[in-house]
Amino acid sequence: MDSILTPSRFLSDLYTKIAGVDSVPLPAPLEHEDVLSNAHDPIFFTMINPSRQKGVMLLARLAEDLSVKRPDIPLLVIESRGSGGGLVQAGLSGGFDLRRHENIMLSPAMAQPKEIYAATRALLVPSIGREASGRVVAEALVNGIPPLVSDRGGLAETCNGAGFRFHIPAEVGEEYSRPVSSSVTEPWLDLIVRLEDDTAFWQAESERAREAGKAYLRQNLAPRYVEYFAQVLET
Repeated sequence: MDSILTPSRFLSDLYTKIAGVDSVPLPAPLEHEDVLSNAHDPIFFTMINPSRQKGVMLLARLAEDLSVKRPDIPLLVIESRGSGGGLVQAGLSGGFDLRRHENIMLSPAMAQPKEIYAATRALLVPSIGREASGRVVAEALVNGIPPLVSDRGGLAETCNGAGFRFHIPAEVGEEYSRPVSSSVTEPWLDLIVRLEDDTAFWQAESERAREAGKAYLRQNLAPRYVEYFAQVLET
């Protein structure tokens, strides 16, 4: 092949390390018509796809502690491969029933991502697996939504200087069969409360996210793809 393209420097470095091959990192393009919301009502702290790989065992603990401490803060969980039933079971494995909390809302998958972001105040991405880049992070940024991400894979890189990164202990893997301890989710919880209560802080982080998201706008990303393919053709 003439060239290898990846969606992140993280993945390019990984390919070099494990396979000894060179590649070029470029963010994956976004379909703006599907992603950009025309109106934004920042209500929910949203998590998409509550599966093992995406961090359901962390989400379960976070949802429990948030609901006990601040039942007025709404949490929205969008089902995908991971379901609301899986989230409930994750909680039950830790000895608590998330169904008793009225601030936790479940939604089936939506036709377009922009329907999710229209009412999202901050996006929670507690992935346990090593994400190549995290498409939902870029989608959140272009909508001015601060992403809260784990330190796994290329998530922090995709944040492009905005959002917040949280460490997840190395022993917490996809095989983890119970909710993580509250000490792991406490920093997430503290930040969620601040983003809810401190309007000026949230607005500043929203602007920082939107500025970082400019890298993923078509008018800025397309020239980089044109340059990449032109160089491939020249070699």
